[in-house]
Amino acid sequence: MYLSGNFAELRPNHFHTGIDIKTKGQIGEAIYSIDDGYLARVYVSPYGYGRALYIQHPNGYTSVYGHLDSFSPKIDKLVKSIQYKQQQFTIDHHLKAGEITLKKGELIAQSGNSGSSGGPHLHFEIRHTASEKPVNPLLFGFNIKDEMRPQLTGIKLFNINGAINNSSDERYYPTVFYGDEFHLKANPSIRAWGEIGIGIQAYDYLSGDWSKCGIREAELYVDGKSYAIFQADTLSFSELKFINASTDYEEKMRHGKWILKLFKDKPNNHLSNIRPFINRGILNINKERDYDIKIIVRDTYNNQSNLNFTIKGQEQTIQQQAFNREAIPFYWDQNNVFAQGDFRIEIKDMVLYNNVSFVFSENKSDFFLSNIYTFGDTYTPLHNYASINIKPNKTVSDPEKLYVLRVTDKGSKIEALNSSYEDGWVKTSTRYLGNFALLCDTIQPVIKSLQTMDGRNIKHLKSIRFKISDNESGVKRYKGFIDDKWALFEFDGKNNLLTYRFDKERVSSNQHHNLRLELVDNCGNMNIFDAKFYW
Repeated sequence: MYLSGNFAELRPNHFHTGIDIKTKGQIGEAIYSIDDGYLARVYVSPYGYGRALYIQHPNGYTSVYGHLDSFSPKIDKLVKSIQYKQQQFTIDHHLKAGEITLKKGELIAQSGNSGSSGGPHLHFEIRHTASEKPVNPLLFGFNIKDEMRPQLTGIKLFNINGAINNSSDERYYPTVFYGDEFHLKANPSIRAWGEIGIGIQAYDYLSGDWSKCGIREAELYVDGKSYAIFQADTLSFSELKFINASTDYEEKMRHGKWILKLFKDKPNNHLSNIRPFINRGILNINKERDYDIKIIVRDTYNNQSNLNFTIKGQEQTIQQQAFNREAIPFYWDQNNVFAQGDFRIEIKDMVLYNNVSFVFSENKSDFFLSNIYTFGDTYTPLHNYASINIKPNKTVSDPEKLYVLRVTDKGSKIEALNSSYEDGWVKTSTRYLGNFALLCDTIQPVIKSLQTMDGRNIKHLKSIRFKISDNESGVKRYKGFIDDKWALFEFDGKNNLLTYRFDKERVSSNQHHNLRLELVDNCGNMNIFDAKFYW
């Protein structure tokens, strides 16, 4: 068994809560229940886990199987009955104990690439049933071989309130490996003063595979004392987004590099997997002496990597951040509102990780239906959504079709945001700050049939497929009907693909049929596709 991802691996906006098991790049590998139990939950969505099963076991754990392609016959029958009853593809259904019992080794599904999966694999989790906390599955004795030590490729020194080599800049130091441990490349002289934080760039390999995985543990020692530890045997879903406060968010957004902080510098960071023992894990360098630093990184199988280096305490000027009179202070533990002219933003308490002073500006635009408003930038993480209201500055015949979009500094579209019009304002919410403007969407979404079918005999087909898209406000919902009855069209969100698989229990064979597909975008524009076919 080989993995493409492991437990607690660093991912955008979350830690990975399971392991990703390779399926040889194929869809359709048989998936079996790991133990006796009953089906507790079935989940189907175009995004996230895609098709997923949750099996509750008598030992107090629940196993989860995600990104599935299809279910076993008895589970599939249940799922379809729920989908047709609710008349929707997306479902999240909880079952009663004993409704569907399963034996160890019983076939439950076939592996796939559904939901937000980036390629065929099985996402597998073990959760503690009572707390619903994910537990590292590799602690349960699965047949995984790992004799390779974690890779500690670099460290980063963060200037909390100090100076590093007479500079207020952060410093990254790559490593090299020799003599059975890691060393800072070229043995640099590091002179520092004041409060300094240490972060690491680290990952792990498993034997026989070169997929980059995450580490299980990292511990920071200063002068032989344990200062802080990151440990990930379990995770909590309520804490996953604190990854944005526990890593160098800006470094990841700008350069794609993950740096895990072995300290806590933000007051709204409640990730329990990072436990600072002394001064929040932050070094207080206040004496002119050598500070001996040791970092130990371990994986699940206790393979270990060490890094030792010295920071020389040397008194130097600590530069204070220049005060910007035009900056707007927002506080992490308060509700914050800023309004100027035709722009308003609200960021509630516990959405920011620390106090932030934002810069606001607005620029006129001939293209957009409002000014371009800039509030902060994409390098400031948000733990939840901020609310934004914008008024149009041009006449619009149907303001209900206005929507907010995020744009680049050059005015190019990044994403359309779900919006609503109320009392002259276009309202939306966003997980990212930056540049915002208004546009109007009066164009109906697009439906493209991937087979010629109008009036044709398509009895040889097992399914029919359609590409759907909307380049403005985005697709909101769809409905499909065959002979005026709701039909189950499966939606693959990452490929914008709708698929109907012919069901002999619901569609009579050797007959003429009518197909109707309705597609609505986020501004209420509708497109209808009608066709006749013989099947």
